[in-house]
Amino acid sequence: MKTLHLSIIVVGIMMIGIFYLTAAFADNIYMEGSGPPRFQLSQIAASGNNVYVVYDSNIDHQDIFFRKSTDGGASFDKIIKITNDNGYASDPHVEVSEESVYLTWFASYPDGNTKVFFEKSTDNGNTFANPIVLDPNGGRGHAVIHTMLAADPNVYMAINYNNLTSLKVNHDLRTSTDNGATFGKPVSIDGSESFYTKIAVSGHNIYVTWDGESVCPHDKCQTDNIFFSKSVDNGATFTKPINLSNTTLAFVPQLAASKNNVLVVWSEDQYPDVLFTKSSDGGSTFSNKINLSKKLGYNSEAPQIAVNGNNVFVSFYHYSNSGANVLNSSQGLYLTKSSDGGNTFGEPIKISSEGNIWASTLDITSGKNVYFSWRAFNITSHRGDVFFAKSGDNNAIDNVINLSGSLEENGNLEPKLAVDGGNVYVGWDVDTPGDNIYFRASNDDGKTFGNIINLNHEIKIPEFPFASLVLLISITSLIMLYRMKFRK
Repeated sequence: MKTLHLSIIVVGIMMIGIFYLTAAFADNIYMEGSGPPRFQLSQIAASGNNVYVVYDSNIDHQDIFFRKSTDGGASFDKIIKITNDNGYASDPHVEVSEESVYLTWFASYPDGNTKVFFEKSTDNGNTFANPIVLDPNGGRGHAVIHTMLAADPNVYMAINYNNLTSLKVNHDLRTSTDNGATFGKPVSIDGSESFYTKIAVSGHNIYVTWDGESVCPHDKCQTDNIFFSKSVDNGATFTKPINLSNTTLAFVPQLAASKNNVLVVWSEDQYPDVLFTKSSDGGSTFSNKINLSKKLGYNSEAPQIAVNGNNVFVSFYHYSNSGANVLNSSQGLYLTKSSDGGNTFGEPIKISSEGNIWASTLDITSGKNVYFSWRAFNITSHRGDVFFAKSGDNNAIDNVINLSGSLEENGNLEPKLAVDGGNVYVGWDVDTPGDNIYFRASNDDGKTFGNIINLNHEIKIPEFPFASLVLLISITSLIMLYRMKFRK
């Protein structure tokens, strides 16, 4: 009997050991901190079969993490922790050009100082060089990184600097012409603060649009407008800003460029419409505004734009005319297309179903097709999910795919989309407790998607297919031992 008892003990210890040893070697391991972790996906960048993901954490400390896949999103390499000091890092951006991967982020410190960092990899994200500090205020202020764009060998960054010593605000462009090895001095785009900035590059021309405050000349009222400026010398100087909206409230512009064509779209007014304007002479002059959502009524916003030759695609979200919390048949995500370079647009066609009452994000990328990802909340099921769809030259919407439908969580949040070479990548995080970052890839141009991959740091039983069975056997063995030892 003692031999049997010993055997059961040995088996139980071995089973439990195998269970925990297997989990210890799992890829998704919670790295540091205590308490429930929270991970927030920031951006995805893609180059063919290579896809790069950057996200931040809010545990005991706020850090930036990076992961990459070289097999079309089927699997991911090790987790790389980018930040290594006592700063609280946030708002990371990632861009890729050839074999170079570029990262930038903002960090604040307990002593009140702030820094803007830039870091690059020249080996497809395997290793990263030491970060460069891009804050000209020496940490004595606040900075907002609006956007980063890479066009080999150039790297462009639009940054808002607010110097707390001089109280001066600078809306600047930082440019590197040597693949991010060094950056030139900040070049002023505008002397006022920007709330939202976008960059587009065509040759040596750099186009910038942003929303910001302007002062009325007589009564000094403040209005929010859409401004535009350009550089024809690769960012050395910028032209005087042009007010594209000339209204009392305009916000969140989007920008696209193709050769000498510059296309801008934004939301306008308190109950917004989606407005569009174009330039055919490299941003010197712009056409009259076109209301793209007029036939749907008011309450249209969140436009996105993409251009491919003479084809211009604009998507936007339309709320009910009765308000954002009232569902009607017109509500949903829409796409409108121009086949003549933005001179005229067709009727908006609906992308989403009528059951989706709210969407937080829509991303659009143009190639042969135009691709969409968005998050929608269904008023009937009270569930939020992430969706994908695409549209071809015929302007029809292909089958809408629910990418998160198999998950138990219903708090799926804003998706990020990257498309390159027939590969479509979509990632998203979840609401509180926010432990998971999910990712799905399509290698057939968005027709089908692979399994959901969880990119978080926690130990997960599914990393070992038989872990649950092993744990059950271990517990059963110990129960048998207990009963045999103490039975009367």
